[in-house]
Amino acid sequence: MMNILPSKTLEIPPIDLTSWIIQDAAGHSYKFSDGFILQPGATVTLHSGSGSDSATDLYWNSKYAIWNNDGDTIYVINAAGKVVLTKSYGNT
Repeated sequence: MMNILPSKTLEIPPIDLTSWIIQDAAGHSYKFSDGFILQPGATVTLHSGSGSDSATDLYWNSKYAIWNNDGDTIYVINAAGKVVLTKSYGNT
């Protein structure tokens, strides 16, 4: 489970995440659906497994774990294809 882009903390207006991508170091990628808007003060949790998407929980629908327990890197890529955030953890 991972919280991404908490707009309240960043003090920014609503963000249209249509076509934005979350990617790991191995190249596994999740693309936000059309019309997904992150409201100020809201958070969204991206789950690796299966489930039903909501305003607060999105599902990668992967049969396998995406994030490595010993370390990985997350890339947030905007709709124009530019990496706007990179965050590593663990042994990366």
